[in-house]
Amino acid sequence: MAPVLASAQNPFDSFEDENDVSSVVVTKNMFKLLSKMDLDSEDPEAKEYLDMVDNLDNIKVFTTENQAVAKKMSSYSGLTETSILQNNLDVSTSFFWKDLLRNKTGQTIGRLDSRYLGLDKTEAGDSPDFNPELTSWLHSFTPAINYYIREHLNFKTDIKYNMFGDVRPWDNKNNNVRDNLRKAMAENREIFVEATLTVEASGRPRIAHS
Repeated sequence: MAPVLASAQNPFDSFEDENDVSSVVVTKNMFKLLSKMDLDSEDPEAKEYLDMVDNLDNIKVFTTENQAVAKKMSSYSGLTETSILQNNLDVSTSFFWKDLLRNKTGQTIGRLDSRYLGLDKTEAGDSPDFNPELTSWLHSFTPAINYYIREHLNFKTDIKYNMFGDVRPWDNKNNNVRDNLRKAMAENREIFVEATLTVEASGRPRIAHS
């Protein structure tokens, strides 16, 4: 069984058409319904769940007994077939961050930006010891922006500059990006739209348009 967290169309969608693969799709609306439950907004796990819901379109669960599917998943994810089969095709995101480079450089990859690499105490394990991208950002961008604001802009304040944190609730009332893009493409057939497929730190592919 393999769960896939999707925020846009991705290569794993092709598994739905495989004869040897059964699939179950949980839509974003179901997660939004769950998010309306009484959750403690100060609970880190609750915050992480709500953030995940904001970035999901659906979750698709695939089941198969065909080893060829593991081979195809390996080609998509970069993990070895052995790792995928040892996890019964149910590969968690934390394992992906830990295992992708385990047998190559022994390093882990960042959760929010996989270009950042970490070095754990041991190569064994199911999850990284820390998030290397956050460590880098907090020691580079944060001091730099604080210095610029205070010394160059001469803006003196005791307000803390947060690199990340709780920004809920999101106000999406006037978010018409998708329809505006559709309209622009319909009105101007010569418009250039660049579609970039990237794999996020969570291991899920995302299509970015510019």
